[in-house]
Amino acid sequence: MIKKIMLIGLFTGLAHILSFYGVSFVVKMDADKFFVSKIAEIESGIAIMLAVMSFGLQQVATRDIAINSDWTKILFITQQNRFSMGLFLSVLGLFLYLLTKDSYYLIFLLAPLLALNVDYALYGRGHSVQASFLSLIKVGVPAVILVILGYIGLFELNIYIISIVVSWGIISYFSNKILKAFLLIRPKLNFFKAYLKNIKIGFTDFALTVLKLGILTLAKPFYDETTIANAFVVLKLYVLIKGVQRVIFQAFYKDLVNPKKAFMIDKIGLLIGFLFFSVTLFYPTEITNFLFSKDYLSSKKLLTLVGIATLISSISISISPRMLLIRKDKEYINSYLFALVGTLSFLVIISKTNMFFYGIIGAILFGEFILNLLFFYHLKNVVFTKQRFLFLLELAGLFTIFSINFCFFNSPLSMFLSAVCCLFYGLYFLFQHKKQIL
Repeated sequence: MIKKIMLIGLFTGLAHILSFYGVSFVVKMDADKFFVSKIAEIESGIAIMLAVMSFGLQQVATRDIAINSDWTKILFITQQNRFSMGLFLSVLGLFLYLLTKDSYYLIFLLAPLLALNVDYALYGRGHSVQASFLSLIKVGVPAVILVILGYIGLFELNIYIISIVVSWGIISYFSNKILKAFLLIRPKLNFFKAYLKNIKIGFTDFALTVLKLGILTLAKPFYDETTIANAFVVLKLYVLIKGVQRVIFQAFYKDLVNPKKAFMIDKIGLLIGFLFFSVTLFYPTEITNFLFSKDYLSSKKLLTLVGIATLISSISISISPRMLLIRKDKEYINSYLFALVGTLSFLVIISKTNMFFYGIIGAILFGEFILNLLFFYHLKNVVFTKQRFLFLLELAGLFTIFSINFCFFNSPLSMFLSAVCCLFYGLYFLFQHKKQIL
């Protein structure tokens, strides 16, 4: 079991790091913001397509595939619906392209290919290591291509798109082969009925996507390419940090039923979110120069905003699944629906003001605030405890030390001193929880 968890963590972690590094590298190699914005649109478009094709269907199917002996039939029906939706999205994309002449909508022609991937069924059947490795291929191939393009100074979008097609083709083929499933399935006309049965869960899936990279697709009609490019590079870092938290969360998922261990998971997640927030608050210029380039110095305030969003969403990383475990499904779904409405409203309204530069990241911050406020309200007896308050006091003490270092020393020295403090606190944390972690 430990070996399995470590492999999943390794593959998932590498996938997030490669995905971020590919974009970071081309930015440091002076790729223009038009190229970066197009990568953003492609990644966001893929995320939106996957959310629409899953739309509640995939969550239910993964559960049913895991617990039923006749799981191949469930997989076949699910894939029929997903592939049919993929064909519908490709036709819709072609129609929008002919209507607007915007080549962005051609990315929706990839929807049928994306639908062929059955990695969700791999998780359901216990092949989580294979699924995580295929996910590494999925993001690793395009990321490596970006690094190569950046190295040779050839920022050719078509090559990047081909790498995406190749990577999705590989994982679609092998995910089906592992399960001995049918790669190609005949579509059906009444596929919408299956989606309507799980429409509330579907909106939850969609909200989860919008609160990450998916928001860029919805922002496209309201924001220019420069604003999207600036928001994209910051969101890639945000997704990386959330990915690290998710790896930890998945490693201890089975322990969520134990309140003490669930709190330990929350403490690790909050510590990660707090450290990221502190770095983006005190050293946004240094982080921007190190990870991106001077052309993105205007994004340093966006880094701070996304740091705040990370901190808010990190207060309890276990709260979302725990709501489902204690059967607060209605509250869970409604929280995401309100967050989705709030995010989209903020996105549109701010685009019409002179604060539009902060609109995309601000919308995610606003959405996370609404989501977690509602989560905390529904589980206030779980979140607001004496133990959590004491842990927050520890972090407040650490934050005070960071502030003193920042105010009284130059940046390199204050970063070094703060890093030393983090090291000692990390050792203290490990010693305090060694029985639960090891």
